[in-house]
Amino acid sequence: MMTVDFLCRIGKAVPIFGFFIFSACFSSQSLAADCYFQFYPPRCNLGALPEYDLTINQATPDPIDFAATIDLSAINRSSTYQIMASIQDDSSELIDDLIKDKLITLSNGIIFQTYGWSAPFFANVATLVYNIPFIKTELIRLVGNEKAKKLSIYAYIRAYYKNSSLYLGRYSVVDWYSEIPINVAVEDLVLISGLKDIELPQPDESNEGFCVSSTTGKVRLQFKADNSLSTFQLQASDDPNNAYAIGYNITLGGEKNGKPRNITLKRPGAQKGRKWDAHPASFTDIDCNGVDNMWLRVDFKDQQQADNAPPGEYKDTITIAVSAA
Repeated sequence: MMTVDFLCRIGKAVPIFGFFIFSACFSSQSLAADCYFQFYPPRCNLGALPEYDLTINQATPDPIDFAATIDLSAINRSSTYQIMASIQDDSSELIDDLIKDKLITLSNGIIFQTYGWSAPFFANVATLVYNIPFIKTELIRLVGNEKAKKLSIYAYIRAYYKNSSLYLGRYSVVDWYSEIPINVAVEDLVLISGLKDIELPQPDESNEGFCVSSTTGKVRLQFKADNSLSTFQLQASDDPNNAYAIGYNITLGGEKNGKPRNITLKRPGAQKGRKWDAHPASFTDIDCNGVDNMWLRVDFKDQQQADNAPPGEYKDTITIAVSAA
């Protein structure tokens, strides 16, 4: 805690005997902060908030709802506030465009633009909550290939204090600010698209194309079958004992290190050690743009077994999990 005096400038310059003087008043406030008086209004630091960790992945909504609470206990004797905020990356570049519509909402319902003072309002409160809707795509674009970046939101609070001096009804002004540090990390992003239902038997030489994309340029695939953990088989809904289950294999094709490759999968599970080339996506453009880069084909293990099965609808559902490699 420290006690400081600051200058309050009010009124206009008044000429007296050829000289110009300013009406002025002084006010004493006890401020629990670092203050700088070479500015007008004086600037006082409320201190930085604890660091926030924000991880972005494919499940992260857009916009990202972020909230930070500013403690006003050091300045809650003020009668009127104005609010401003700006945001910078670790190179001190202003990046207000990643805040949705450049608006921030406070807990008391006040909405204001970034880097512009709000209208004055009365708020006898101990805290203000900054609700900030980050634009996900802008955050990803900002982080880029670094995959991690530190941001700083600067919350500014202009406090108007009533003077108890000769100038009744006048105000002393102090600009308070606080840093809200945010560590943003972007996980590797992947996308699989273009898969469709397959009817068996497939026409000869007919493959089902699809696309995988990744920010790493490589992916691993894992296959899961609903009907069995140990083999691929089609089952009929009216055959509870699976007496007439029909086995099948999956042939998977694509490129590995730029060369065409294909393998035959006889059972579900992860393809250990196998990395496939993926569409080289960026954090802001992960779509394959309608171009297939992988394919699969389904064949019966035993065509005679399929021919001898009773009439009915035989089904299985395959889930393909894609991870960046």
